[in-house]
Amino acid sequence: MNCCDERITGGRSGRGAGLRPGSRLMRGACTALCVLCSSLFFFSCAGPDGRGKATAPVPFTAQDPFLRASTPVPAESRTSPAQNDLATVCIPTDIARFGETWFIVDCYHDRVIFHDNLTDPLTEWKRLPGEMKHPHTIASDGTVYLIDDTDNNRVLVYEKEGADFFLTQYFEEIGDHPHDIVYDAVSETFYVWSSMNGEMYLFRRDAAAGGLYLTEVKTVDALKNTYVRSFSFDHEARTLTFVSGVPAPGADASAFTPEIVICDADSFEIKERISVPEEIAGMAQIVPLPVGFLITVSTDRHGDQSVSDILFAESLQDLTEGRFTRLYRDHFPGDGTPYRFREIDGTLYLCDHRPGDGSIWRLTFAGGAPGDITLVY
Repeated sequence: MNCCDERITGGRSGRGAGLRPGSRLMRGACTALCVLCSSLFFFSCAGPDGRGKATAPVPFTAQDPFLRASTPVPAESRTSPAQNDLATVCIPTDIARFGETWFIVDCYHDRVIFHDNLTDPLTEWKRLPGEMKHPHTIASDGTVYLIDDTDNNRVLVYEKEGADFFLTQYFEEIGDHPHDIVYDAVSETFYVWSSMNGEMYLFRRDAAAGGLYLTEVKTVDALKNTYVRSFSFDHEARTLTFVSGVPAPGADASAFTPEIVICDADSFEIKERISVPEEIAGMAQIVPLPVGFLITVSTDRHGDQSVSDILFAESLQDLTEGRFTRLYRDHFPGDGTPYRFREIDGTLYLCDHRPGDGSIWRLTFAGGAPGDITLVY
């Protein structure tokens, strides 16, 4: 409604206050009211910096629109965590800490293990209950813990009871090889990436009732036929940066061009596409740093793992021209395939795929080079 519509003047056309419809005084008062209304609307929608960012998400409830609810696991069917019976990891794909609990996604052992420190042997860790096949990542909002059960196209939902974790909910038929999960506190949404078909599954939790709900499925059309392993989430800028990938199985590779794709995190509109050389096409992760980026490369465009590396570039655009520094073989002993970094309390942890098993390293990074590299497991 127009603030200067005469219908809002009230009374009998404002008589008794000297505000006659169409008078100069009325026009001036309405103009001031319009400015005030516009200002109030802007500041109610803007963040504290005045740039239009939402200050807080609207809490989700099961009364809001959604696509699917989770399948609950009845309390009588839940099993307790078992002791981890393996002394090594095999192709670890993620390490994380939530609260005081550490988690390792032990991908090729088909398990996720947890413990309260990184010094005890892995046989003193516990294994999350539930069957899974080649899980890749874990994310949490502090209440629920989501794991992508990659080869089963599922998302598993765990909750903590006492010192243990239990599988309480799950979703089936989540895309094609879900491969990366990130929690966005700004929108209170879990972003789950389906690595083979360009789909992002968005999940929100009903804080009062405790259930998790699939609320939206977004598609990045440019990535529909590409195997893309992960994405980086800039929560402040509200952008998603998808690593360069390789042609998905069965896709027409004749017109394939390796590129990094940057999207708006809310609308999924593509903001930028950055072409990269074929030799670094099969990226695993892009890690933004205070200055520059770390990029892990798993394969080239054709799937050759002999080119795996860690790259440092001052900008992502520098990759197009081949302006980057190779780091892996100059700083890490032996041979392997660096996969995923996780920053925890200012320290970087790297999941590294080694012949026959895998390794987890702890390190710092400054001046364009890694330092203080220590083998954790």
